[in-house]
Amino acid sequence: MKLNAIAILSIAVSAMFALSCVASATTAVSTPEKGGNITDKAKELDGVLKANKSSNFDFGKSVGGFFKSVGGALGAAGSAIGSGLVVFGKGLVFVFSVIGSGLGAAFVWLGKVLPPLGAAMWNGIVFIFGAIGSGMVWLVGAIGTAFTAIGALLSNLAALIWSLKPNGMTDVQYGAIMAGSACGTGGASYGIWYWVKKVAPGGMGLFTRIPREEILQNETRRQIYSAIQRNPGINMSQLSQQLNIGWGTTVHHVKKLEEATKIHAENMNNERCFFENGGTFSKESMVKTAALKDGTAKSIFGFIEKNPGTSQKRICESLGVRPSLVSWHVTKLEQEGIINRNRNGKSFSLTINEKFDISKAKETPAV
Repeated sequence: MKLNAIAILSIAVSAMFALSCVASATTAVSTPEKGGNITDKAKELDGVLKANKSSNFDFGKSVGGFFKSVGGALGAAGSAIGSGLVVFGKGLVFVFSVIGSGLGAAFVWLGKVLPPLGAAMWNGIVFIFGAIGSGMVWLVGAIGTAFTAIGALLSNLAALIWSLKPNGMTDVQYGAIMAGSACGTGGASYGIWYWVKKVAPGGMGLFTRIPREEILQNETRRQIYSAIQRNPGINMSQLSQQLNIGWGTTVHHVKKLEEATKIHAENMNNERCFFENGGTFSKESMVKTAALKDGTAKSIFGFIEKNPGTSQKRICESLGVRPSLVSWHVTKLEQEGIINRNRNGKSFSLTINEKFDISKAKETPAV
């Protein structure tokens, strides 16, 4: 609407300029020629003035009509814009009224709901702790009652035993005899239990040590042993994950394999790493294998082995490994005694410990 008003105003200015040019052309009066008749010239001039007066009146009327049209158009445009703004304002008022009403209703609802909800939660917490407290009181009372009964039983038993003391025997003599009898009875009981475990058939098998030649008859145990053979230095978590066996089951069968001396364990980086115990690995081999299970550690060891005296900075640049990660692995390998860190002024050079250097190592006998 605003653009239409500007266009109408531009057209009006252009029309006024054109009409002024026409009026100037029609009002031009020629100068009387010398020697002409003065009366005739006066009449001619009077006619021209009358004609000009009529033309100026028509021109003013046209201009007035034009501005009246422009004013009407601008008035209509302003009225339309005003009406639109009024409608827009009413719409905004309605929208904000609806939003305000909704928010108000929501907060009123929350205000009503939250107190009962909080009270319910509090009552639930009080009930739970009350139940726990009651249970603890009952448990402690039951334990106290049981110990009281045991104490009374032992007291009665002691009184009974003491009542059997022969006449003429001192308390010290009788006490010594009773103590010796108790020790003898305990030793005899342990000896009987030991031989029962050794010789009992069938059902007592769970309490006996499995013979070494029968240790691999269990399928799960055989799978664990094979995994250790294929992956020297594997740890407990890796065994459980690779074979999809529960942690407790894995620990049980690994313990049986260790008792039967089928496998050997080395502690590396706070983990127990397992190896076949059949003369295959020396002590140094097991330590090296377990320490180099990680690919990055193995790459660092290989680089130091090929470049004795190298630095951590050179390892980072050559292998493309972050300095922090190289420093971590170098520290671990140094702690395990696999590499040596030698100071050269303000820097360090790295070399392989002779025990783990293939060209110099004199390995101890295998386990």
